[in-house]
Amino acid sequence: MAIDQIGLMREVEVLHRQFFRRDAPHGLIENYMRAHAELPDMARVSNSELRTVQIIIEKGLDALGIEPWLRSGPERHLLSRKLLLIAYLAECDAAHPEFRQEANGHACSFAQLCRSTMLAAIHLLRGRLQKTLYGLL
Repeated sequence: MAIDQIGLMREVEVLHRQFFRRDAPHGLIENYMRAHAELPDMARVSNSELRTVQIIIEKGLDALGIEPWLRSGPERHLLSRKLLLIAYLAECDAAHPEFRQEANGHACSFAQLCRSTMLAAIHLLRGRLQKTLYGLL
């Protein structure tokens, strides 16, 4: 197996675990690797974007918290493109029931909203700190 494929496998495993807190299904890994071979957006990278993604994967940084801080300019950052690809593949594979979760009742909906808001704030704070600490661009 080529080094590039091994790197992509490690990348999708780390990013998927951050999204869903579990291992990526084999089919999603295969589709992720195939998308990198076939989609021109995945081949168009700058050195700083590649360095950022490599540091995030190597150090296990909070990709979900760092990604919003990298949003600037007319084009999406490589990290954003990779996270969006994983979200798309996960939503399409029917193996991720997280996309179909719903809260019944006002109290459950409010509790879920509060939990999501709190987790988002924690991710953003951690992401900002890690972005600054590691000099991610």
